[in-house]
Amino acid sequence: AEDYSVLPTNPEIILEKLKNYCNANFEKSIFPNEDVDLIPEFIGKTPEILNLKNQVRKYAVTDLPILLIGESGTGKSFLAKLIHKYSKISKNPFCEENMATIQESIAEAVLFGTKRWAYTGAEDRIGLVETAKNGTLFLDEISESSLGVQAKLLRLISEKSYRPLGENEDKKTDLRLITASNANLQKAIENKTFREDLFYRINPLTIKIPPLRERKDDIPLLIEYFVSRKKKDITFGAIELLKNHNWKGNVRELESTLERAICLCSNNTITKEDLIFY
Repeated sequence: AEDYSVLPTNPEIILEKLKNYCNANFEKSIFPNEDVDLIPEFIGKTPEILNLKNQVRKYAVTDLPILLIGESGTGKSFLAKLIHKYSKISKNPFCEENMATIQESIAEAVLFGTKRWAYTGAEDRIGLVETAKNGTLFLDEISESSLGVQAKLLRLISEKSYRPLGENEDKKTDLRLITASNANLQKAIENKTFREDLFYRINPLTIKIPPLRERKDDIPLLIEYFVSRKKKDITFGAIELLKNHNWKGNVRELESTLERAICLCSNNTITKEDLIFY
């Protein structure tokens, strides 16, 4: 509530209050302050998410590498795209790769490219590093990369140079590297599966994305977003059931549950009976 009046009251007083309210909000819209949500794409109003948005706003304008830490399904890939969108290089390429999905034998070729005949069956291939030149390269699940690839990434960050497979000379590049992991990189370092020197290179700036169970007050906002996209309604009882669920899969699981409910609901309204949890 911005203001109130005790009835009965003079209508002119109410009109004056309304004018003051409208003028104040008009000024806010023209001159945004620190409280204005400048990252509206990442849905949430809890203190944890507001702090995250503030970090994104500050970090995006730098050219330092960023490490995103969060459980599976929290939105690391989406956040990387937002960082690029609000950066100074937003008009340049954004390239993304999940290191867990690349076979170790071809990971170097995918990232750094190859020259024909570099190995049996190899063809000239442009790697993601060259494709992302002057833009952003996002590598998800960085903990899954081999030690050999990690050594090349270390050189890429420190010297801004790399060598495609089969080439005799180095190539220079300038890009913004964003990495992400849902694993504990400190433990990976202790287990000798992740290079400690690379860890310090990729995380001069770190953003931790909280799991959904730690920001349950954002769940109704997320529900509204997902349901309104399909032009459906949802009952209060269904919202409360969703809010109290333990979302191990985080936002990705919530979206999947709502998509299933949308298919099952009748009269364009999701009820508790339409919700199936796995």
